[in-house]
Amino acid sequence: MLFAARHRKDRTFDLREDEVTSCIFGPLLYMSVREVWALFRAWLPFDTETWPTAAPTDVKLSFWPNLRNEGRTEPDIVARFVYNGETTLTVLFEIKWNSPISGMHELVNQWVALPDDEKKSAFHVYLVKDTGLGSREIDASLTGFPDKSWSDRLICIGWRSLIEVLLYHLPNFGSAMNLWADGVIAFLRRRGQTVFTGFEWLAGESVFVDIEKEIFWRPPPWFLFDQRIFAQDAIFWMT
Repeated sequence: MLFAARHRKDRTFDLREDEVTSCIFGPLLYMSVREVWALFRAWLPFDTETWPTAAPTDVKLSFWPNLRNEGRTEPDIVARFVYNGETTLTVLFEIKWNSPISGMHELVNQWVALPDDEKKSAFHVYLVKDTGLGSREIDASLTGFPDKSWSDRLICIGWRSLIEVLLYHLPNFGSAMNLWADGVIAFLRRRGQTVFTGFEWLAGESVFVDIEKEIFWRPPPWFLFDQRIFAQDAIFWMT
């Protein structure tokens, strides 16, 4: 699907979030631990001191693992980074595409189900389209489970943040990761996830503005300050 998106050959846009999760993150199973580690370090905005100091020697990615012996509690992804046989960082991902959180306790249950020895070196990532809504859902979860050790390690990030970090680091990944990044960017863009790219394109432009004729905003006379201003009364970049 990612390769098809790069060539604008993908035609299936009504995907479920498990399909999106598999499509985007499944290829990481074939990447080196060095590249996956570099991606996570660049992408996930946790404080530097909360990351392990030693670079991992292995990474184990699990999709939809059940964290409970009884019942089911399934984060979408659990990434465990290992250094010399010992897990030094666990990252839980709950991923949403077109759906809200599944009840007030979905995130809480995931954290509670994680073994206590892993909580001390774990991150919990809520990946969503709408970070405003996602942040409110996190706040509601924390209200019902006000654990500071969890709140310090729980974040909400948007799909657009993944595009941003991939655009910034291309083409400095390895060859396989660069191909993956190109596909991910194309896949997300074709499904409406875009980022602001700034005004760099103006640097090479020669623009002359005659302030007597061309203006961006013309306020009404001061003596009309008590009257309402309608759209037709404003002049935007007119000559």
